[in-house]
Amino acid sequence: MNSVLNPEVMTALAPVVLATDGGDYRRAAQLLEQLLVDRAQGDPVLHAACLGLLALCHVRLDLGETAIDFATQALAMFEQQSDHASQSQAHCTLVVAFAKVGLYRDALEHAFKAQHSADAAGQTILLCWALNRTGVAYAALKDWPNAIANSERALVLARQLGDLEALFACLNNLGFHHVGNAESEQAVGELAQAHACIACARAPLEQAVQVARQLGSVHRECVALSNVCEVMIHQEEFDAAAQLIDQYQQVARAHGYESVELMGDFATVNLLRRQARHEAALARLNQMRQHPSMKWDTLSRLRLLKAAYEAHKAIGQFEQALDFLEQHAALDKAMLHRIADVQSRVLVGRLRVEQAELAAEQASLEAQRQRMLAAQLTQEQSLLRTQALQWVREAREDALTGLGNRRVVDEVLPGLLQRAHDEQLPLSMAMVDLDHFKKVNDSHGHVVGDQVLVAMGQLLRANTRGADVLARVGGEEFMVVLVGTAIDRAREICERLREAVARHDWSACAPGLQVTISVGLVDRSSERDSLRLVERADRALYAAKKQGRNRVVPM
Repeated sequence: MNSVLNPEVMTALAPVVLATDGGDYRRAAQLLEQLLVDRAQGDPVLHAACLGLLALCHVRLDLGETAIDFATQALAMFEQQSDHASQSQAHCTLVVAFAKVGLYRDALEHAFKAQHSADAAGQTILLCWALNRTGVAYAALKDWPNAIANSERALVLARQLGDLEALFACLNNLGFHHVGNAESEQAVGELAQAHACIACARAPLEQAVQVARQLGSVHRECVALSNVCEVMIHQEEFDAAAQLIDQYQQVARAHGYESVELMGDFATVNLLRRQARHEAALARLNQMRQHPSMKWDTLSRLRLLKAAYEAHKAIGQFEQALDFLEQHAALDKAMLHRIADVQSRVLVGRLRVEQAELAAEQASLEAQRQRMLAAQLTQEQSLLRTQALQWVREAREDALTGLGNRRVVDEVLPGLLQRAHDEQLPLSMAMVDLDHFKKVNDSHGHVVGDQVLVAMGQLLRANTRGADVLARVGGEEFMVVLVGTAIDRAREICERLREAVARHDWSACAPGLQVTISVGLVDRSSERDSLRLVERADRALYAAKKQGRNRVVPM
C-alpha cells in the first residue's frame, strides 16, 4: 500500500490489509466494496485507493476482466491526483490482469509505464515491484531470458531494501521463470540446458519459502512450496515431492486456497505421468473436473484437457485422446474469441473515461460549443467502436494449422528486428515450403492436403521454442522467426525440422504418401527492414528449390 496515504485512509483500510496479508482476498474484496458504498464516495483519495486494492484482489482471485476495469478507474483517479506512486502500483496490477486474460502486449506496455511512474515517484521499492512485474509480462510472452533478467534486477533492489514482501515476490517469480525456461529448452531437445535451468530454479524457490514463513503468510508459503514441488518432480525426487504436495494441499484446503489446491492436483498428475502411472493420472484428472475453479478458470480447463489427451495417448487409447484434443482445440478457440471481446470492451472503457474527462473540461463553454463537442465525441466513439469491432473480426490465427498468419508477422517482426538491432542480438528467419504440394492435392485431394498442412504445423511447434514466431504465410508456405538464434544454430534447427518432416509417418494421411520440405534461411545481419528480410528469405527458399528440394539453404 502507498505510504503517502493520510492516516484516516490508512485506518479505514487496515482490515483490508490484514485480510490480504492472510491471503483471504474474497474477504478483502467484500470489505472494499462495503467501504466504497459507506465512506468512499465523498473522499476521492479513499475512493481511488479502494478501487486500486479491489483490482488487486480480483487479480488474486483470477478475475482478470473485472480487475482491469477497477484498475483502469483507479489509474484515472490517481492521474488526476498526480499520485505517481499509486499510478505505478495500478500499472503493476494491470500487468498481471492483462496477462491473465491473454493481452500480453498490453501487459508489457503497463510494465514499462509502471517503471516510469516509479521513477517519477522517486521510490526504489516501487521500481523493484515494477521490474518484478516487467518480468511477469515477459514471462507471459515466453521471453524467458528477459523475464529472468528483470526478476534478477528486482531481486537486487529487494535485498538492498530488506523488504520481505518484495523479496518473496522476486524470489518466487525468478524460480518460476527458470522453470519456464527449462520447459522451453526441453521442448526443443536441449536437455542439458533444461537440467541446468531447473537447478537454477531451486535455490530462489526454497528461499521464497523461508521468506514466506518470516512474513507469517500461509498463502505465500503454499504458493512457493507448489513451485518447489515442480522442481523436485523435474529432478525425479518423486517420493519427497508427493509428501510435499500432500502437505501444502492440506494447508490450502484448510484455508480455502482453491487455486493453490488445484496447483497441487496438477502437480500430482505431473508426478504420476513422470512415473508412467498414466491410469492413476487419468483418475486424478477425472476428479479434478469437479473442482469449483474449473467452472470459470479457462486456463486450468485447457491444462486439464491437454493432460488427459497426453495420458490417453501414452496408454494407446487414441480415440479418447482425440476426443480430449478436440475439446482442447474448441476451448482454446473460444478463449481466443473471449480475449478479443475483452480487448474490445477495454478499448470502449478507455474511451468512456476519456469522454468523461473531456466533458468535465468543456463544461464552462457556451452551449453551441458543447453541442459541437458532443457531436464530435459521438463520432469519435463510433469510429473507435467500429475499429474495435474490426480488430475483433480480423483473425490473427490461421484457422487450419493454428499458427499465426501474415498479420501476426507484420505486427511482430518489425519490433523483433528493432530490438535485435538495439541490443545486438541474433535473429534468423526461415521460409519453409512443402515440396510438390500441388501433386499431393491433385493425387489425394484437398482433404488430405489439409491434413498434411495441420501435421506440418504440429511438426513446426515440436521443433521450435515457444519464443519463436511461427506463421503460415501462403498455401503451403510457412515462416519461422528464430528469436535470439544465430544462423549456425538456426541451420541445425532447420535441418532437424527437415529430417523430422522426411521421417514422419505420412501414411496416416494417405497410404504411401511421402512429404519433404525446402527451407530458405537468413539471419538479420544488419537488416532493419522487415520486408527486405522476408525478400532475402524468399530468395534463399528459391535457391533451395532450384538445387533439388528437400534441403536447407542458408544465405
